[in-house]
Amino acid sequence: MLFILALLGLLLSDTPAWCLGDQVLGVWSLQFTDFKYSGGNGTDRFECPANIAATTTKRIRLLAPNIAINEQTGATGTWTMAYTEGLEIRLNGLNYLFYFAWKEYPLEGRVMVNSSCWLSAPGMGWVKKDGIGNASQACLYAELISADSSTLYNIRDENAPGPVNPTDQTSQGEALLSRHATLPSRKLPVPLPTGAHYRKLLSANKLRYAKREFRREFSHNLFGFGSESETRNVPYKGDTLPDDFDWRDVNGVSYIPGVLDQGACGSCFTFGAVQAMNSRIMIATNRTDPVGTKTILSTEHALDCNVYSQGCDGGFPEHVLRFAETNGIMTEDDYYIPYTSGTDGVTRECKTSPGSRRYYFTAGQQLGGYYGAVTDPVEMQWELYRHGPYPVSIYVDSDGYFFRGDLYGPADNHETVDSDDPERHYFISEVNHFVLLIGWGTFANGTKYWIILNSWGESWNDRGTMKIAMGTNAYGIESSPTTLYWIPHNPVSSQPQVHIRFILRALLFLVAGLCGLSVIGLLIAICVVKSRGTKYRPIIA
Repeated sequence: MLFILALLGLLLSDTPAWCLGDQVLGVWSLQFTDFKYSGGNGTDRFECPANIAATTTKRIRLLAPNIAINEQTGATGTWTMAYTEGLEIRLNGLNYLFYFAWKEYPLEGRVMVNSSCWLSAPGMGWVKKDGIGNASQACLYAELISADSSTLYNIRDENAPGPVNPTDQTSQGEALLSRHATLPSRKLPVPLPTGAHYRKLLSANKLRYAKREFRREFSHNLFGFGSESETRNVPYKGDTLPDDFDWRDVNGVSYIPGVLDQGACGSCFTFGAVQAMNSRIMIATNRTDPVGTKTILSTEHALDCNVYSQGCDGGFPEHVLRFAETNGIMTEDDYYIPYTSGTDGVTRECKTSPGSRRYYFTAGQQLGGYYGAVTDPVEMQWELYRHGPYPVSIYVDSDGYFFRGDLYGPADNHETVDSDDPERHYFISEVNHFVLLIGWGTFANGTKYWIILNSWGESWNDRGTMKIAMGTNAYGIESSPTTLYWIPHNPVSSQPQVHIRFILRALLFLVAGLCGLSVIGLLIAICVVKSRGTKYRPIIA
């Protein structure tokens, strides 16, 4: 039990903010600075001040499920939740990311968290331009100025499974405790729509008292995937997928560089992202690139230098990929230290050197474009089969299901909603750990399963891997798959590229200037010769 508790301490912690998708709908005021913040002088890190001097303001309306509209121009884009902790908007060539503000306070021996779902946390908002290598960024302040929801705060126990919304937003004492104690805990076996649809399902009593086997079948029927008889009705056309597939053995060749160990650092999100990068480079180059065969990308670099995450305190793979898009990831050979944070759970100083080779990735986002878009195993299989391993989120329970390698995990899977309010409608699947999805298989009885690679060393479970049931969202594995794509055309870091472009331009101006001076000098010489020719004629003897 102590071993389980010790490992649970290494799981995803991040910020304690807890906000839900329906609470962010409405018009946001996004105020940001000039694009003047970046690393430099041997580092990729920069810090946004708590109070910024904004020079630009955008009014962006967010509509469900993922539509963003510029209220001033009518331009459209997309948005997604960063789990329950932040918000990302992509619109007009700009990418906005911020975390929600929160406050912690003690209450009768517990730590309560008040999340402000209408406001960005100070110093935790960024704007970047689309495309790789755009390291110069702006700092952002965001505020929801016209909300669709009447509930903009969530107050919850830091260790509770879901949000608690007090009726009186200013009340925090006994009223909060009373509401927290009397709210029914609703836990669903798969990510289901809530609100009116959720109330209807509960009234049918098909989920509340169902056994795990029935719930598994029910989830298949509800979403159109699962057993063989059900998948025949799924409207997919084209080739069929193999019953078994594993990137560790593709015609006898492995595209997984090895099993790593995050140690005492809560860096599972970085390991999941960086291991996916390693594998996708190996696949794209058929193992001809040094990454994956002679070296690997530096997890320590992605951990130390990434301003969008909280280091050993947690983060998300898509934000590691955001860093990989702006700055690129160095190899372990080029970064000044190997992975060291695992020894004591402390990130190191970010130190980089100009000229080091870097690997850039893009499209770091949930499969389908937003949180909750794709939970269909067929889509997840095709992404894995076509492009390679990618990070997935899971829930590691304190009851020991995950540590024992149980195929299905806890029966409730920890999808939680706290209200039967018909006005509420959101997607949530509680997770606390990230792993790498590397394959799938089929048991003799026809049961399908995923194969995941953990970051707890090769001695964990089955040589660092585990089988998890497919099609039931076991451990929340199908709730938030994250995509990524390697851009191989820009292998040098953005910082030295700036200097090279500057030097080339300077040389061009210098050459042009010299050519211009030469032409002027030649014209002057011709004029002088001609003028002398009119005054002094040669004497012919």
